[in-house]
Amino acid sequence: MAVDEALLQDARQNGIPTLRFYAWYPATLSLGYFQPANDRMDHEASRSTPLVRRASGGGAILHDREITYSLTLPKNVVSDYSEECCYQLVHLALQEVLNESDIDFRLAESIAKQEEGARFLCFQRRSCGDGLIGSHKVLGSAQRRVRGALLQHGSLIIERSPFAPELPGVSDLAALKWSSEQLIQRWSSSIATRLNRQLVSGSLQLAERDIADRVKCAKYSQNTWNLKR
Repeated sequence: MAVDEALLQDARQNGIPTLRFYAWYPATLSLGYFQPANDRMDHEASRSTPLVRRASGGGAILHDREITYSLTLPKNVVSDYSEECCYQLVHLALQEVLNESDIDFRLAESIAKQEEGARFLCFQRRSCGDGLIGSHKVLGSAQRRVRGALLQHGSLIIERSPFAPELPGVSDLAALKWSSEQLIQRWSSSIATRLNRQLVSGSLQLAERDIADRVKCAKYSQNTWNLKR
């Protein structure tokens, strides 16, 4: 979470867009910004996992056996896309990849009343544009906007986790023939094409690491942040 925030600052200050993919170890529960921390006690399977609060809204996500992505865009790119378009761009890129592999992945177009509400887990909620296989949500995203830049990050469930056994992943619902690394390569290429950008592989710069370390110490490692609601 601290690295995502550092990249958001970099996008705002230096105009650099970044697409990042990562995994979590150990399995971790991330709360949406507005969620009460005590609500996690109602979800028995994930009670033993570490907890962190995201800077973005939405429901809790159990990060395990999944792919997390983040996309940070500076204002010169964000101005070309509405909030909805940014969701659609990333989600449609994955749809293109999975459909090419004969996986019937689609985006939710309308939400039934019984699917609305404040369920604890993000993947038990529905919003237009969520990624579905059958009736199961496998891809969801959230945003944080600051003046001059946008952070969008989200999660793709690959396989059912023992810490959230009610949520199947792509490989539980369809024949996924690629490893996570191969899927990321195809997905990132499709995102870059839709953004009309060329991807350049890289690692965090020293300045970005310094910002992330400071943000981690001041915010994401503190109970005053993680348990603030």
